[in-house]
Amino acid sequence: MRLPMRSTVLTLAALLCFAGIAVFAAGCTDDPADDGDGDSSSDGDSSSTDGDSHAGDDPFEMVDKADFGPPKRIAVFYEYESSDNWSQGKLYAILIRNLLGHFNTEVEIIDVDDYSAGDLNDYHGGIYLGSQYDYSLPTEFLRDVYNTDHPFIWLNYNIWNYFSNPTYNGEERFGFKYLGIAEEEPYNRIAYKDKELRRSDDDQYCVQVETVNDRCEALATIAKAGDDSTALPYALRCGDFYYIADNPFAYLFTGYLVFADILHDFLGTEVETSHRALVRFEDLAPGNVDHAKLRAQADQLHARNVPFTLGVIPVWTDPEGVWGSPGKTVRMRDDPDFTATIQYMMSKGGTPVLHGYTHQNEGLSGIDYEFWDETSDDPLPEDTFDWAGERADNGIDEFSKALNVWPYVWETPHYSASPLDYFAFAERFPLTYERVMFFDALDSHSAGDTTSYAGVEYIIQPFPYMLFDSFYGFRVVPENAGYLEEGGAPELGLAPSPENKGLYAGMYSVVRDSVASFYYHHWVPFDMLLDAIDAVEAEGYEFVDIRDIVDDPPPAYSDEPTPADGDTPDGDVPDGDDDLPADGDSEETPPDEILSLYLGKAGESCPTGPYDCWWGLGCTGGVCGACVTGEQCRELDGCLPDGSCGRCSASNQCRPGATCREGFCAQSAISRWDVTIDPADWEQLLGDIWENTMFDITLAVDGKTYGAGEQIRAYGNSARIYPKKSFRIEFPENADNPGFARKINLRADYNDPTLMRNAMAYETFRRLTAIPAPRTRYLKLYINGEYYGLMLETERLGPKFLELHGRARDNSMYEVEDIYPPGAFLPLSAEDYPVYYNKKAGVDDVYADVISLVEDTIWEDYLDSDQSSELTTTTRVRQAVDVNLKIDYLAAMAVIQNIDHVSAGFHFSWQQGPRGDMRWEFYPHDLDISFGCNYDEEEQNALCTDMYYDEFYLPGVIPEGVVAGEEDELWINLLIHLIFRDPELHARYVARICQMLDSRYWNTDAPKLVDSLAATIIDAVLADQNDMNDSRADFESAADEIKTFLAERKDFLKNEINCP
Repeated sequence: MRLPMRSTVLTLAALLCFAGIAVFAAGCTDDPADDGDGDSSSDGDSSSTDGDSHAGDDPFEMVDKADFGPPKRIAVFYEYESSDNWSQGKLYAILIRNLLGHFNTEVEIIDVDDYSAGDLNDYHGGIYLGSQYDYSLPTEFLRDVYNTDHPFIWLNYNIWNYFSNPTYNGEERFGFKYLGIAEEEPYNRIAYKDKELRRSDDDQYCVQVETVNDRCEALATIAKAGDDSTALPYALRCGDFYYIADNPFAYLFTGYLVFADILHDFLGTEVETSHRALVRFEDLAPGNVDHAKLRAQADQLHARNVPFTLGVIPVWTDPEGVWGSPGKTVRMRDDPDFTATIQYMMSKGGTPVLHGYTHQNEGLSGIDYEFWDETSDDPLPEDTFDWAGERADNGIDEFSKALNVWPYVWETPHYSASPLDYFAFAERFPLTYERVMFFDALDSHSAGDTTSYAGVEYIIQPFPYMLFDSFYGFRVVPENAGYLEEGGAPELGLAPSPENKGLYAGMYSVVRDSVASFYYHHWVPFDMLLDAIDAVEAEGYEFVDIRDIVDDPPPAYSDEPTPADGDTPDGDVPDGDDDLPADGDSEETPPDEILSLYLGKAGESCPTGPYDCWWGLGCTGGVCGACVTGEQCRELDGCLPDGSCGRCSASNQCRPGATCREGFCAQSAISRWDVTIDPADWEQLLGDIWENTMFDITLAVDGKTYGAGEQIRAYGNSARIYPKKSFRIEFPENADNPGFARKINLRADYNDPTLMRNAMAYETFRRLTAIPAPRTRYLKLYINGEYYGLMLETERLGPKFLELHGRARDNSMYEVEDIYPPGAFLPLSAEDYPVYYNKKAGVDDVYADVISLVEDTIWEDYLDSDQSSELTTTTRVRQAVDVNLKIDYLAAMAVIQNIDHVSAGFHFSWQQGPRGDMRWEFYPHDLDISFGCNYDEEEQNALCTDMYYDEFYLPGVIPEGVVAGEEDELWINLLIHLIFRDPELHARYVARICQMLDSRYWNTDAPKLVDSLAATIIDAVLADQNDMNDSRADFESAADEIKTFLAERKDFLKNEINCP
């Protein structure tokens, strides 16, 4: 029988109560009408208990695996050579798989010889252990690992493939070089986190590597005994690639611990450092304990607030008469004193563990092995799945009938059993508390299986932390520091002394969430146990109840692989059942509820495509939900195997024309645009750059010639002063054209040496808000056959843009020009509105709506506000403007540090809101002066050469003492002023900035988007003779500045506005 997990514990408890069996004394009574408050204690001393009795508690509250959230899929690759006795690749893969069981992972173990090109893209990450020297690895595997942008760990041998094969450039790709293998003198000192982890003195080898640039960081070093000058990198992190210079499973208390801890980095967890400890009373058997001593020991531990577990053998037998009469057998049910003592210890903080059935096969209980032949070092001849299961069932029966307690936790006697046995145990127990024996075989087993494991290589694996999953299927509570005994034989390499328990705990403390655990026989002097507890606590550990460890969920990820996480400011997709807020609701309203006004949830319609849907959802057949192809996802997202849209891992997840780079579906190729223009016209265009004269051209794109009457002119404002110009190409109405719209904006962005800031900024709006943002794509522009340079097409904001995003294309849309004086949204003369408010859509020459917005809404709220206090009126603004989107607009502008939008350049349109009412909403435009790039007043340009991260986050506010409308004031925006002066709206603005800065996009995805865009355009940039870059180094340095900005801007803003 398989015990259920937490989700069905109450049902099981009820059934067991009906049968007369309690679940950790969970309030069973004889009277069905009893309310559970009656005295259910048994006769004897156990009834006089105090303190932390577990009576009435559920046994465990383990988080069900279904509630962990989507796991990260990890591939573990192994080698196998049947003719090599040292080929234990399957075994090592299982050991890796077990450590990954500490995390929320889905692990697949793969024979590396079965690898096919592209397989790695199906996983969040991969791990390979080179266990055989010079193993011939598949070319496809080597190539994919070399090129992957997924996290990957390479352990031990065969890394030299990337340094000896001219196909690869390992030093450039990884940032380190291969030196050779140390075999003559022992490298036996590993240094990690200010700890020295000593290998055995006869451990001769390690793979010798050396970093070649600062891309690689040595997380741990290895050196010869007594000679620090010999130190070499042992564990390297080179971006998302990790290398460990030996087989860590050969040294289970040195490199093994380094590897176990680095898995946190590899998987991207957010776990806080925590060191907890467990202690277990061992081999407690009926007819064979000192009851008074055990009770006194339990009392002392309880007084010290040290919980403990109880390894209980339910049947004690002595077939050979080692300690008395031959054949003597004592069962728990026949020894009420023993049962009472166990119950008393439970009342003092003890949790019982079933330690086998008899803990013997032919010899004395507690000394002999139950499931293993110690002499032959093989499974017993009678070993089968059913035989092991029957013995476990007998133990459950004896234990539960004696204690009225169901044994949820199993401990294999002497930690030795075959896979048949362990799979049988896993069918009966959700938890085991031990070191576990694993074999060089990948088979699973069930009832009726009789496979022999005689002669199969095995390792007994200790664990530095809780496993929430394992190869056998059960969860594992670690025991990893051995037993206590005066003069006892060394175990785990050290004498079983109290001080060595502290030594083990100190070694395990290099693992950021380690558990140190040891066991104690009650006949050993109790002072040794107290000294061991002191030694472990001195290493920074806290002794806790086993429940505290078992009931924890796995470590959380900083980049949860959920459809919504990382793509939404807040995480989960709203379920749609809650009342949604109206404009002006409290700043405490969660942003996902506000944003769900604008974005469809699963099952809701998406008439214009995936941008109608919540992040992570596709648009399939006009409904938000699971995707089937990349075309059903947002443009840079891939359609993942689970039907969600998100960070791609393979190019076949992207829409046609895109390839997966750094997790984004980037342009697979940059189109060539050939403009043919009369040379005299070209000369005139460049000579009269401030004129908007249109010149006839013929445009061909990737060989397709249009010739539909297209024309070209210069485009932009300050951009016209730079050597490399921007252009507008216009096609006649209804003519076939290659652009986002018939009026095509080609930006040179000469001031931005990365040519990424506009693309990055618009994508930031898409990732962090529900605000429609222009699309972008790169192209290579040729003029009369000569390469002019790399250009960025940015979607024009006009009727087609509105329609694409589900807006009414014929409603008014305005672009604001610099209004000097008096500033944006202040009253003007009637004839000035058409000058400064450029109409992009709607009825020409009709400006009544924008005049009403300025004079009847914004200006009237301003007049009604007390300018000498914080009493600001926004009543009219809230009715006329979509304040939710406007706050997000301003918050996004703040994080990317764009202040160019305050008095000019922004667009706004009169549109129907999500509740059916009409509101003005705002769209971003012209965002090259962002991500650290500012206008230089002294130089009168906006060249992105000197980076700034600390521009104030309240632009556009009227300065103290200035009256709106004065002739000497320019740089104000009266709408922004009112929003920032309204305490509630200002608080919502600040909160959204903090949420954006803490999003996965800002911290993880945005830097990778920089890498993705850089990889897409680097060749075109290097060929561009008209931009600011003189070399690859110039371009890469400029791209790195954007990454630096992401971190620096976050630090500045969070400090400035006191984000939590």
